[in-house]
Amino acid sequence: AVLFGSRNRWAWLGGTAMLSVAKIIENMELGHNVSHGQWDWMNDPEIHSTSWEWDMTGPSAQWRRAHNYSHHTYTNVLGKDEDLGFGILRMTRDEAWRPVHLAQPAANLLLAATFEWGIALHDLGIEKELAGIAPGAKTSP
Repeated sequence: AVLFGSRNRWAWLGGTAMLSVAKIIENMELGHNVSHGQWDWMNDPEIHSTSWEWDMTGPSAQWRRAHNYSHHTYTNVLGKDEDLGFGILRMTRDEAWRPVHLAQPAANLLLAATFEWGIALHDLGIEKELAGIAPGAKTSP
């Protein structure tokens, strides 16, 4: 209501900030923990990992398989953990520095602005890997 209910620039900025915080809390705090099954013991269908669906581009089932496989099997292992820099950020000294890393602050802003799309595409790549589809291979005739 604050976001759409006013022509005032400050109300619009306040509404945008509130919407951003709400999405961050729902998807990255609540959704992340629910998808890991943290609250499955309560048997509440609203917060059970098998029935949880979040308001993100990629479906929660896809994220559960991709994230749990890639990140929790190979946590912080360069070349295995797809969450380590999400393929565009240099996050460890183990990765060789290249001049393109000078653009990392801009890449970080881009990743922040398009995070849910990055997660959906990132997880889709892991899904293909788990299904045995080679990177770059056609998936349909």
